[in-house]
Amino acid sequence: MRTGAGRFLVMWLIIPTAVAAADTVSIRPSNAPRDSAPTVYSGVQVESVDSGKIIFRTQTGHAVVKDLASVVDINLDDEPSFNQAQIDYAANRLDKAADEYDQTIQKTDKAWLKAICAPKMTDAADRSGRFDKAAEGYTMLVLNDAKAAAQHRPAVPQFGSPYLDAAASTVSSALDAGSITPEQQTTLLAFLLEIQRARRDTAAIDSVASRLTGSPASGGATSDLAAAALADAKISEAKNAVAQQHYDDAVKLINGSQQFFVDTPHQADALFVLAQAREGQAQAADNPNAWKDAAIAWLRVVADFKASPGAPHVADALLHAAAILERINQSDKAMAMYQSILDAYPNAPAAAQARTQLDRLKAAAKH
Repeated sequence: MRTGAGRFLVMWLIIPTAVAAADTVSIRPSNAPRDSAPTVYSGVQVESVDSGKIIFRTQTGHAVVKDLASVVDINLDDEPSFNQAQIDYAANRLDKAADEYDQTIQKTDKAWLKAICAPKMTDAADRSGRFDKAAEGYTMLVLNDAKAAAQHRPAVPQFGSPYLDAAASTVSSALDAGSITPEQQTTLLAFLLEIQRARRDTAAIDSVASRLTGSPASGGATSDLAAAALADAKISEAKNAVAQQHYDDAVKLINGSQQFFVDTPHQADALFVLAQAREGQAQAADNPNAWKDAAIAWLRVVADFKASPGAPHVADALLHAAAILERINQSDKAMAMYQSILDAYPNAPAAAQARTQLDRLKAAAKH
């Protein structure tokens, strides 16, 4: 994997370069029918690409300026990798085209050609599922052409993709290299945050989201993204602590991260994990006061979210609280709580368990 600022900050704008006068440029105006034959300029010398324009010189020395968007094809006599990439891109052999555009970027000394290759490489890699190369191309675009970057942001694959680790390394290296603007930093941090969330790396999510929150250019939707990611990270860390029976750590994580839980889903998730941790503490202590604290934690979930859309975690919290009431010899209250699940949440998964427990307690009461 090629990393570092030199890989990405190619500085391709407004840099003419000497090229042998044997290039071919095919032009079709944007308002012309797509099936119309393009105008072919043969034996020309492409000099530069700047501000959406391509400039080339004819054999007579006449400079021609055309919209880059009107270029149907370019063939360069001294850039075989690029020429082959163009052929493969047009034939929808996108994986090969991505590699060939990448090779061109690495080898060419033409800054304008890098500018042409980067979005094509990103698009080809994205559409062929090569997220590692798509991330490379997108990073280059962010550092050199913000407008093109906005149009070619690759889709981040789901957890388990073999390309996520390489992509995370690529973007991290560009961020750590320095010499980037606050706007570029914010854009790359937001992209890296999405990658780390796909990787389910809670420590990395926490780190990137914290950096994003502190970025001078972050705001609005970007700040909301960072806040949501931090909330997810803290809840995930607390869940892992509960799974490892580190209940005190889970309680500290949730209580110390309340400022991140600003929406109902995250608040409900946080309180649910906190109740799980309290129940774990009660199991370890095994005394009435600890069990009462655990029951209160579960009932807080019920009280806070029973009126929220979907009543997140409420039925499960009632089920846990009822089980604790049984444990501390309050079977009548437990039966009432099991019945409340059946009455209010008959279609919830917890309802089946509530029915089983209620039937058991009713049968026991008859004897």
